[in-house]
Amino acid sequence: GQMNSSALLGSEQVQKEIGLEGEKLEAVKEIITKSRESAREAFSGFGSIRELEGDARDKAIAEMRAKQQEMSKGVAEKLNKQLTKEQQTRLDQITLQLQGVRALEDEKIAAKLELKDEQQLEIADINEEARQAQRKMFEELREAGREGFAQMREKGEAQRKETETKLLAVLTDAQKSKFEELKGKAFELDRRAMFSGQRGNRGNRDGGDSNNRRQRPASDE
Repeated sequence: GQMNSSALLGSEQVQKEIGLEGEKLEAVKEIITKSRESAREAFSGFGSIRELEGDARDKAIAEMRAKQQEMSKGVAEKLNKQLTKEQQTRLDQITLQLQGVRALEDEKIAAKLELKDEQQLEIADINEEARQAQRKMFEELREAGREGFAQMREKGEAQRKETETKLLAVLTDAQKSKFEELKGKAFELDRRAMFSGQRGNRGNRDGGDSNNRRQRPASDE
């Protein structure tokens, strides 16, 4: 899933990397817990999206995405108040590394790279084309069932690489260098530990045993 400050700050690995501890750490944990509870409540009605088709499905997905962005922005503002300038800078670097070229649609990143209007329009077109292809792929997956999952996963990876190549081609050499500079020191996130920890927390709150649930590897997309 899309990586944001809330998801990343829930990782002990990231907390240690940016030096988050003491009262600030506890405050961040509380904000994250409350935000997850609010998200589950807010998006409980979107579970039937997969049953929709055509324009109705696209509209529901767009509404959900807009709601996610609005909630994420509010949570990010609360979390940012708990971080020092240095901690926020490092968190931004880690976030950018994980988002990769998807971050090029972010207004702040576009400003830092000094993207021209025509570049931003081209980036938006490429991403919209990728989203449409992804929706089509999910429809194919739904029809293929489990038997076609491996093939769809391979197809999705090829699609992701193609989109990345197209997006990077929009940038000038100077912008590409700046983009890499904004990522800072390389950081390897243990996604399995991160997401299994979040599943475990949900299981404990629900009174269940997360160890009895089948673990799935986190997806890069």
